[in-house]
Amino acid sequence: GADSMMGVFINTLPVRVAVSPQVALLDWLKALQAQHAELREYEFTPLLRIHGWSDVPRDLPLFKSILIFENYPVSDALSKHEGGLKVRDVRSFAKTNYPITVVAFPGTELALRILYEGDRFEAASVKRMLAHMQKLLESMAANPEQRISTLPLLSSAELRQLAEWNETQVPYPADLCTHQLFERIAARQPDEVAVVFEQQELTYRELNARANQLAHFLRKQGVGPESVVGICLERSNDVIVCLLGVLKAGGAFLPLDPAHPEERLAFMLEDSGTTIVLTQAAISEQLDMSGVRVICVDAAWSYIAKESDTNPNCLTVPTNLAYVIYTSGSTGQPKGTLLQHTGIGSLAVAQQRMFGIGPADRILQFFSLSFDGAVWEIVMALLNGATLVMARHEQMVGQPLIDVLRGQRITTITLAPSVLAVAPVEQLPDLRNVITAGEACRQDLVNRWAIARCFFNAYGPTETTVCASVYQCAVGEQDDPPLGFPIGNFQLHVLDNNLQPVPVGVSGELYLAGIGLARGYHDQSDLTADTFIPNPFSEEPGARMYKTGDLARYRSNGNVEFLGRIDHQVKMRGFRIELGEIETALTNHPAVRDVLVTIREDTPSKQYLAAYLVAENDVTLETAELRTFLGKRLPAYMVPSAYIVLAAMPLNAAGKIDRKALPAPDWDAHRKEEFAVPRTPVEESLLEIFQHVLPVDQVGVHDNFFEMGGDSIQSIQVITRAKQVGIRLTPAQIFQQPTVAGLATVMDTATEVHVEQGSVTGSVHLTPIQNWFFGQGNSTPHHWNWAFLFEVVPPLDMEMLNQ
Repeated sequence: GADSMMGVFINTLPVRVAVSPQVALLDWLKALQAQHAELREYEFTPLLRIHGWSDVPRDLPLFKSILIFENYPVSDALSKHEGGLKVRDVRSFAKTNYPITVVAFPGTELALRILYEGDRFEAASVKRMLAHMQKLLESMAANPEQRISTLPLLSSAELRQLAEWNETQVPYPADLCTHQLFERIAARQPDEVAVVFEQQELTYRELNARANQLAHFLRKQGVGPESVVGICLERSNDVIVCLLGVLKAGGAFLPLDPAHPEERLAFMLEDSGTTIVLTQAAISEQLDMSGVRVICVDAAWSYIAKESDTNPNCLTVPTNLAYVIYTSGSTGQPKGTLLQHTGIGSLAVAQQRMFGIGPADRILQFFSLSFDGAVWEIVMALLNGATLVMARHEQMVGQPLIDVLRGQRITTITLAPSVLAVAPVEQLPDLRNVITAGEACRQDLVNRWAIARCFFNAYGPTETTVCASVYQCAVGEQDDPPLGFPIGNFQLHVLDNNLQPVPVGVSGELYLAGIGLARGYHDQSDLTADTFIPNPFSEEPGARMYKTGDLARYRSNGNVEFLGRIDHQVKMRGFRIELGEIETALTNHPAVRDVLVTIREDTPSKQYLAAYLVAENDVTLETAELRTFLGKRLPAYMVPSAYIVLAAMPLNAAGKIDRKALPAPDWDAHRKEEFAVPRTPVEESLLEIFQHVLPVDQVGVHDNFFEMGGDSIQSIQVITRAKQVGIRLTPAQIFQQPTVAGLATVMDTATEVHVEQGSVTGSVHLTPIQNWFFGQGNSTPHHWNWAFLFEVVPPLDMEMLNQ
């Protein structure tokens, strides 16, 4: 009979189980029992036929784990136990029918056996799974009326371990504001160099005095606690003077990048309620800042310098606003993040503890002031007594960056991994700390740069006063660097959708807590309430957590590992980009019907933004016109490199856009039909530079730099290489004339102007004081009399003018 035959006479029935967290456990179990009863009619249906009925592709399995409930009579040995739940057996196999098989043996005691593939799972992970199953089953038996979302998964030991990883409390100057901390350093070491820009240096005494004069001046203009002052300057020591001056006056600074589109700057000014902008005369002539009082600090400094250089009395407390940073917003407009003084002192302490920063250090100021990475660098230097070294934007990539590091004897740098990746590795005896931040770091980068120096991977959104965690990397590690452990006075929580901690190795959303959390978003109370939620792990009244939207998991040693985004936010070169903001801007184009923007990485470490578009009524979409359209609305780092026009978006079986079916851009398709060769030595030099930088084999003199795969980082490389052969270009020129032929024309025109004008020995300006201080059409300050000011302008630096 059958008892003499060999084989397993069972049929596997795949079941799709829906888990509703808010449903009572007993009700859910009853519904699950009813579902299984209904499915019994299919228990003898071949699995292949069931697969054919489903929408799962044939090359994918219907399930990867199987539960076997052996409800036939159990052995006497098993029945002798007195009851309870026990892990009976754990076995590893090189290969099993399914990656994980769980076998349950009922009886006086419920025993569990788990079989797993050893090359997929570690024994420690499998044992944790069984412990979690035991915890769940015990909790179910103890209280079958509870909601599913309240079922505990972690043991007391695991919860205790997670709590220990977040025990990061360290002392810090909690009662002092940012400028007060700086004043303490300035009093301690007044003659040490605080900030350097090219050949210009300011000691701590000089920097403090100039910031004090500006602060007293701003107080007379009505600046005080919670008022926002815009700072729109090119790189120079004046940037730091203005930043400290605003804080000393009691206000908060709003960084405004002069390179950003006027439309974006105007929105930030209006949205933030800014009434005063500190800028430079040259910038004020280029940008429309109507509606605000414009103070040109360079032109007006002789008057500002008449103010007292003593520390003004402090009007602020640590919970007052310190700065406002605008980041990309998913609704189509940037959102202003409100940061207080609260976390800055703790950040400075954490930097000193982690990196050993002190008066002997020289910190490179790499990031634009409009990015919170600049706050990280400024705090690291000026609140720890080090020297902050500033350089021009075009010196921040490739060989020029290395030249700055060597020439300025930089000891600590913080760079986006994509910037570090294109920098040549050379002997830099002074460099001892390399910190990456802003995007995922890869181990091969660590292996190149961590030899004979310390290498750190830092993580933190703008909403956390720059940084929340750091990991110290080592050469030769197997995996890419994780996010690490929380810094001092910060906590990292990996939670499920019900805000319950997830086990080690299980993915969940990352939540951040600590004293450096932002106040929220300006004038967006709903978004603030959704993103900054009550902290259930803190007993402190009003404690909050920040919902990052990052998918993460704990490693067994406590380090947190980044896995991706839950939404469509991306990070490139340190900038946080909401793809929805770019899509909204493109949707506003009258010829665009449908759009999707994504980040592509067709070759390792080469990321770029690609826009997929469907035209309205078969209208022809020109890439150059789309780029210009976006350039007036978005900063350069948010303008896609590639534009692919489709007849329709590819859809999957669920009717959603099939991202895997989106084609890669054909860079060669953007080339002009006639391959044009260089006609002059200048075009020949520029063409050679284009070919070296761009991801294509050949370039013609009429080929568009951006349409051939160029981006903002590569445009800086073009400027740098052009300068090495005697050709001076600016980022604006590349954006306006993105071809070899066009750039050669611009360069030739600039040279002719330089020759025709010759040497300028001096000139006289006749300018109303009102224009210099507050811009055309704005009211005059109450304490100034109307007058005209004659000033002898020194000889113009024509080299600077041609930039």
